[in-house]
Amino acid sequence: MWRLLRMERCGVSFRRQVPAFGYILDFYSAAVGLAVEVDGSSHNPAQDAKRDADLGRRGIRTLRFTNRQVLEDSARVVDYIRSEVVQRQQQIPYLRELRRAAVEVRDARRRERKL
Repeated sequence: MWRLLRMERCGVSFRRQVPAFGYILDFYSAAVGLAVEVDGSSHNPAQDAKRDADLGRRGIRTLRFTNRQVLEDSARVVDYIRSEVVQRQQQIPYLRELRRAAVEVRDARRRERKL
């Protein structure tokens, strides 16, 4: 997977083994807030769902693939990642605006508490 992502076939740069919010992401592109996880047989679906939800609240979308998918159908995996990258790139202005609004609300609440 790293070979496929490293060559920027997906349109953005990815880093591997990236620490984020107490987790280690297999692959991560900060440019679009996208994590790619390759799951072997040792993954716990309940823990993965909690982790994905936690990261999602922080604006990070997680894509999960099995080892088998990556090994047997890497072209389809890369196409799916690429399509998600394009979708995220289109959402970035909206996401920035949403984040800016959330910060403004937070700051206003802090100011109100001080009064």
